[in-house]
Amino acid sequence: MRPGYWDIHIPPNSGSSYVVEDTMEDHAGCEVVKTCCDDQFSLCFSGNASRTVEVQRVDSEIGWPQQVGWGQDLYLRCYAPSVASFAPSTVPAEPPWYLRLEESTHVTAKLDFHHGNVIGGCECSNHAIQTRVSGSDWIDAGGDCLARDTRTCTLENLADASDRFGPARGSCDE
Repeated sequence: MRPGYWDIHIPPNSGSSYVVEDTMEDHAGCEVVKTCCDDQFSLCFSGNASRTVEVQRVDSEIGWPQQVGWGQDLYLRCYAPSVASFAPSTVPAEPPWYLRLEESTHVTAKLDFHHGNVIGGCECSNHAIQTRVSGSDWIDAGGDCLARDTRTCTLENLADASDRFGPARGSCDE
């Protein structure tokens, strides 16, 4: 291991996320090191000096309530502020792949969406579905459309056929 870097083991996990309670040191950033596969992960930092890190798997097209998390050993590799200028550059996240209307009535709509497989350097990856009545501003949908680990949601209480939905967009913490 290079000076200024350290690894924290993350065991195989059956859920969509895993929380590292303490990174052991103050850091300038972290990344997930995989032992195999094309799994994609996003990191959410919180707590004192961002030393709590939630590791989220984000590449599943159908979301994670129906699937297992990951079967490989992962490592959270963090780096000290003193080596931040040598840290690997991040790759931007790709835009959402699709937003599909699956079922609708005059006041509800079920949507399927996928925000892409390549999350890149996106911290705390999330998505938003937006709606608007013709001629008004877009607003973020609530309810199950906000759940990070799902790829389907139901919009309710739509005013009438003039309600429009979309776009799906991904978001990252800066």
